[in-house]
Amino acid sequence: MKRPRRRALRPDTVLAPVGRPREEIYIKDLPACCLRSLKESVVLKEERRKLALRCGTCGREWWVTSSLDERVLQSFVTHAGARVDGGRHPAA
Repeated sequence: MKRPRRRALRPDTVLAPVGRPREEIYIKDLPACCLRSLKESVVLKEERRKLALRCGTCGREWWVTSSLDERVLQSFVTHAGARVDGGRHPAA
């Protein structure tokens, strides 16, 4: 029985904790459990795109803020990250 060929996710995918877009990180810096959850979510072919990634192990939630990986873009809604306006945010 042939197994489907696995492809690594593109390293240029950027995520941020939900509600904290200025804390963006690249996929390689995700905690191992969150990366595993992301890979599982991308492999599942669901009809609707998810708004956020929720780690099944630690419960953290992440927004995908940028990606060139078509599989990630088909699985998740992309949220505006900190770099959208050049990093300038009005003072709170």
